[in-house]
Amino acid sequence: MKMTIREAQTWASSFLAKQNIEQAELEAEIMIRSLFGWDRSQLFVHWNESMPMSRLEQFKQWLNRRINHEPIQYIIGTQEFFGREFQVNSSVLIPRPETELLIEEVLQQAEQIWQDQPITVVDIGTGSGAIAITLSLEKPNWNVHTVDISKQALQVAKRNAERLGAKLIFHHGNLLEPIIRQKMKVDLVISNPPYIPSRDIQTLMPEVKNYEPILALDGGEDGLVFYRQIISQSFSVLKRLGMIAFEIGTDQSEAIQQLFANSGAKSYQVLPDFQGIPRVAMAWFKD
Repeated sequence: MKMTIREAQTWASSFLAKQNIEQAELEAEIMIRSLFGWDRSQLFVHWNESMPMSRLEQFKQWLNRRINHEPIQYIIGTQEFFGREFQVNSSVLIPRPETELLIEEVLQQAEQIWQDQPITVVDIGTGSGAIAITLSLEKPNWNVHTVDISKQALQVAKRNAERLGAKLIFHHGNLLEPIIRQKMKVDLVISNPPYIPSRDIQTLMPEVKNYEPILALDGGEDGLVFYRQIISQSFSVLKRLGMIAFEIGTDQSEAIQQLFANSGAKSYQVLPDFQGIPRVAMAWFKD
């Protein structure tokens, strides 16, 4: 079956749409561009050229994976985050735009508290490394550490750090335990921990529940297990003026604020995401 690049994209878009894949036209374009390593302008330059048979076969394989609801990010192997391309696979959660908001707010608050002073940061549950790597690249004078219980996730994060030129210190272990063992003191604890209540996992989209790592999704019975543990452990590692920043799930704002209040936080706040959903929770601690 011979076809041009344009015809292949049009055919793929129709194929995906018939299988009820949202944004079928966009996803067909993304796959074509990823196949060839093209940006959008390059795609149009090659628009009317013949699709090589070898690429067409790989394209069909990708399309069949997609109609089985495998996330397109795992299929093409990348996801853009904070203007940078991160490699992803099924060992790590796919970085979301909401997490960019967490980073933006943390950078803004850090500027007010520490100005341009170097600080020590630890990212808990790093996954692809999106948070830690972004902070390291945005603030090269920060000393950024990152922890994950998954060795496979750490491998992905290390590859991303090396490819993007970020200097991080990696720790394998559960939450803040590696930091506590080394008797480190940090200025900022940041995390996008698993926060989906266990009972809700099966209600998630098939792209999420069937492909993304459950380890990075399941937040226990009420979705708050890891927040409690991280807050509790933070007292062993935070400096006298310390800050905790979390991404949180829908309907968790009041519970997170109560956890902060019970922990003796000097102050705390929750900020909404682009849809008005409470998404970023921050607390400040001072002796």
